[in-house]
Amino acid sequence: MKRETEVEIFGNSYIVRSETEEEYTRQLAKYVDGKMKEVAGGVNTISSLKVAILAALSISSELFELTEKHRQQNDYIDRKATKLISILDTKLEEKTAQ
Repeated sequence: MKRETEVEIFGNSYIVRSETEEEYTRQLAKYVDGKMKEVAGGVNTISSLKVAILAALSISSELFELTEKHRQQNDYIDRKATKLISILDTKLEEKTAQ
């Protein structure tokens, strides 16, 4: 069921229709608002569109960094699991051979 949540981002109010919980939508809006304010650096002369694009680039960079970190962690876990399986297989073979 779609919910309507009113949020404020960079001084503008928006109605967001989403299936997510209202609090989650508010948290997302607060995060975007914070990024836009950070990018604007307190200067009001920059257009909202430029600020939004720069904020989107900043958020995208965070996403890419986290995605790469997640991929590296998965690779590490896969290597360790493969090594453990190999050790277990070796021990089972030794036990079976006895």
